[in-house]
Amino acid sequence: MSTELKLDFLHRYTRGERRDTDAPAYQYDEGHTLKISVPLAVTTAEIHYWQNGMAEADAYEPESIDAESDGTYTITANVPNVYFDGGTDLSVFVVVTDDDQSITTYEGRIPIVWRTKPGDYVDENPDNGAAKIMAISFSDPEDDGNIVITIGAQT
Repeated sequence: MSTELKLDFLHRYTRGERRDTDAPAYQYDEGHTLKISVPLAVTTAEIHYWQNGMAEADAYEPESIDAESDGTYTITANVPNVYFDGGTDLSVFVVVTDDDQSITTYEGRIPIVWRTKPGDYVDENPDNGAAKIMAISFSDPEDDGNIVITIGAQT
């Protein structure tokens, strides 16, 4: 089932508050689009998805960033189908940069309702058209204070 999910950071929002989408998603859903409404100007944006069990969040480019007539912005992103397979809620971190290069992070959540796996379920498009961006990770493999920086595309 494909659905447009909405995260609203405009109405009765307090900075630092986590918001849930307007409706939940269901386990094994496919083709979700996320519409994120924010009050500030947006020059660039990244959408980070994280679920329990992941070492770090996966970062994706939005499909579009649109200025609305009231001065707010709407960020549209495809949500990879793979996040709906496990049946656990999906955390969403929206990192936006404005014209002054100020960075603001908004935290949201897509509640995922468990359901029985459909007998004919085959996910032929696990990324749902979402474009993963370059990953930068930091580690100290020898635990000796020498930090290793790894730059490369996530897979």
